[in-house]
Amino acid sequence: MVTTTRNLHEELVEMVTLTYPPEVIEVIAESIIEANPNVKGLEIGTIAPDFILQNTNGEDVNLYEILKSNAVVLSFFRGEWCPFCNLEVIALQRILPQITQLGAVVLTVHPQRIDTSFRMTHKHQITYQILNNPTQHVLEMYNVKFEIPESIQQIHMDFFDLDVSKMNENGELTLPVPATFIIDKDKTIRSRFFSHDYTMRMEPKDILKALQNMPELTQEPQYKGILSR
Repeated sequence: MVTTTRNLHEELVEMVTLTYPPEVIEVIAESIIEANPNVKGLEIGTIAPDFILQNTNGEDVNLYEILKSNAVVLSFFRGEWCPFCNLEVIALQRILPQITQLGAVVLTVHPQRIDTSFRMTHKHQITYQILNNPTQHVLEMYNVKFEIPESIQQIHMDFFDLDVSKMNENGELTLPVPATFIIDKDKTIRSRFFSHDYTMRMEPKDILKALQNMPELTQEPQYKGILSR
């Protein structure tokens, strides 16, 4: 039985109303889509590419090694500076006992420095793996890496006083589209959530549902966000 105590979507919507002008978010999301039409994420049913990234302690974490004995919930987030990403990180921790009971491991990936992993782990008392991808090659492998148009970078600076190039370890004006992939032990992506509307994330109940339905392919969930209003 899928049980969750809080609704992530409601928390994300509340964050939008409290922090971000919706019209600004809409402009940003639509501009990102127009500038990166081929960034669509790996499809359900494809084989997840292998990777090795470092965790909070500087230890190597290998996806395929984990998949020998566990399914994986793989989530890409933009960074510590993103309030929506922080809500997602916390939501994953809330359902971690249920994920573990279903035989899965959580891996989250971001493009910032490794000290970001350390701070987020301790700030939110995270007990799953937070991995940094300084070269962003894993973002490319999963087709979630996008370039930030100069006009959008200016909006980031004007509204949020945010310079993404200084946040990323490689200094690029690039980010991952928030995406979650549910990967079976046979390396197949069984479910996913991918949205250029960065106020949206995969709902915890849908993550648990996808894990419960293994090895079936689960249809990608659709949520109502800024771009669908």
